[in-house]
This record gives sequence, structure tokens and C-alpha cells, in this order.
Amino acid sequence: SRAVFYMHHLTAPWKQRFIVEVAEKEGLTGICLFGKPGRILVEGPSWRVRQYAHQIKAWPWKFCSLQGPWDTDSLAFESFRELRSNTEFKKVVSQSGLAEELKGIRSED
Repeated sequence: SRAVFYMHHLTAPWKQRFIVEVAEKEGLTGICLFGKPGRILVEGPSWRVRQYAHQIKAWPWKFCSLQGPWDTDSLAFESFRELRSNTEFKKVVSQSGLAEELKGIRSED
């Protein structure tokens, strides 16, 4: 399954560490963008994605929108990695063939 988070900002070092370390430990794949705005696109087995999403959504946020998780036929990523800019995030989403699937996901660009 796949889920997407959109946050007003994602700057707390402990949140950033958890997002990357737990995704890698649990075998989840996807991409994340730290800073303002913050974004996470995560994919993997349904129960793991749901558990991961539940943990992140429970933290204190100024704003955190979660879309998904929804079922997918295949994974778009082979690992979980951090991206450096919103432009790079959009480019990777497009190159991964997910642009249409993610159309309408909240964005403040």
C-alpha cells in the first residue's frame, strides 16, 4: 500500500530521525522532504504502512494531512530516501509514474 503526508513543516531532528530510521528498519520504501513544507511518501505492506502512518499522525503538528494508505499493485521505489527540495520531490514523483495517482494531493506550491 501507499500513503502520503503533507506537513506545514518537518524540521524537528527527532521526527526526521524516526521517519528515516523506522522506514528503513521496517522495510518501507519511498521518499521524504524535510523543511517547510514537509512531505513523506511511503509504501510497503499494508499493515506496516498503516502502523507507520498512525505513529507519525499521533505526533504534535501545526498541520499534518494524511492521504491513504491505499492499495497498490506494485512499489515505485526500491529504498527510502530523503530529497532536498520540493522541485526534486515533484520530479521523483513524476519519474516514478505516480504523478497521476497523486494528483489532488495537498500542495502549497
